[in-house]
Amino acid sequence: MRDVVEIASCRTILDDNKSYVYKYYLVKNCKKINVGDDEFDIKCFGIEVLREEIVDDKVISIEKNWVDYVSTDRTKVLELIIYLQKNEVSPVHLVEIIGEYVDEWVSDFDNEVSKIEAKLVLA
Repeated sequence: MRDVVEIASCRTILDDNKSYVYKYYLVKNCKKINVGDDEFDIKCFGIEVLREEIVDDKVISIEKNWVDYVSTDRTKVLELIIYLQKNEVSPVHLVEIIGEYVDEWVSDFDNEVSKIEAKLVLA
């Protein structure tokens, strides 16, 4: 399951006939995690960034990049998307900008695994 929802956008005007439109998407996803001999789906969220290059009101190129697994915490990912939009982050720089957040938020996935393990012990 991969569902993509547009959250924010912005437009940068370079000159009279050229501009970029940036679109920022929340990616709803499931990550398969192995716990013991069992496999579980953990609901998580990612980010997709798309840039349209527009010349004379026509889209002449589209570039996009994404990271499917950022965090299990929707609020964190939404706040990060707003940060990206405010700073007009392009698809080219997406991984560079959010990499530190992704590394830090890996613990969100660990917490979900711990919850699954606790349920298995109680079962």
